[in-house]
Amino acid sequence: MLDVGQGDCIFLRGPSGGTYLVDGGSSDTKQVGRYRIEPYLKATGVDCLDYVFVSHGDSDHYNGIEEMLSRQSLGVRIRVLVLPANYGRDKALIKLARLAIKQKTNVAVMHPGQIITEERLRIQCLQPDATEETLEGNAGSMILDVTFQNFDMLFTGDVEGDGEKWLLGKLPPKTYDILKVAHHGSKYSSAEEFLKLVRPKIVWISAGKDNSYGHPHKETLKRLKKYCSKLYETMKYGAISVETDGDFIDIFPSSI
Repeated sequence: MLDVGQGDCIFLRGPSGGTYLVDGGSSDTKQVGRYRIEPYLKATGVDCLDYVFVSHGDSDHYNGIEEMLSRQSLGVRIRVLVLPANYGRDKALIKLARLAIKQKTNVAVMHPGQIITEERLRIQCLQPDATEETLEGNAGSMILDVTFQNFDMLFTGDVEGDGEKWLLGKLPPKTYDILKVAHHGSKYSSAEEFLKLVRPKIVWISAGKDNSYGHPHKETLKRLKKYCSKLYETMKYGAISVETDGDFIDIFPSSI
């Protein structure tokens, strides 16, 4: 999980070297794609991303990706831009898709139940469905279930409210090793009912230091601490990494 300030960006490297980015944007870090995301990727030997997922149309989740699409000849190439099934109701995502096509990046739409695999790595979409018209904005965030053998992680975008309630009936019958907390720890997400089902061992929160939204909210932190044993925030630790062989996991906060 990169430290992009008030925003979200998570990079995954698969067992065969596949490269994936889940969101990439910030509301308080200028040119986050050029000066924060690209330098990290290049420093780790990545000059091409196989799949870039955008959970929803808030700029703090995609404006860095928008930058990267526009400067692929100088920066990092993006093979496939993956959008949620409801993207057609979001003007920002429609615009992003048009930019990708103009820049000769393939655009794919991921529906619930669809899976991208790389050996034992599985990235499955849980929601939203294109027909769920009530799930828009944060509530309509694309939810990804990432599995590598016995390791499980849940990516939640900014899901909250009705979107989180819908998700209760779609979660697989398991607990998660890591939960990427929705909406930077907003008090309107990570409800008690949701956490009872997910029961994460570890939670990650991406938020900017001293951000104007007050993220993560005290009420949310209290709920999270009730259900998980370890909590990592980018505003305290900077970038946070996890390595796993499918059974054991190691966490590496950059400030420790």
